[in-house]
Amino acid sequence: MLHKVIAMTAALVLCTGILLADVTGKYSVEIERPAGAEGRGGGPGGGGRMGGMQTTLNLKEEGGKLTGTAEMGAGERARTVDITNGKIEGGKFSFETVLETPMGTMTMLWDGKVEGAELKGTRAMKEVDRPPMNFTAKKAE
Repeated sequence: MLHKVIAMTAALVLCTGILLADVTGKYSVEIERPAGAEGRGGGPGGGGRMGGMQTTLNLKEEGGKLTGTAEMGAGERARTVDITNGKIEGGKFSFETVLETPMGTMTMLWDGKVEGAELKGTRAMKEVDRPPMNFTAKKAE
């Protein structure tokens, strides 16, 4: 009986550690484009690109707050924006990134959950009536 209690306690501690793992770090983002988006730069996968925009997240978790930056684009179009309104609790997170473009402000709403060394969720554009896109962000080693 004592062995069962010890084994169950160890399993609980391990699971709690996984759920409460700090997400601080650098992540490479892969966007899953919606079905039928091939003609607009869409299609499955994406290799960290969305319409030619490569994205890297640099996250810092502290006391339930999620801050950092998002590096978007490449070459002359590269820019780094702050992560705002970020929060993380119980393995679930949300934050926003804001881009100033020639067409105006674009706010991207990120929402998802922590799965080991990956973040999985959706990213939607606040100002555009389009379905959200699924993403997977893999932590750099």
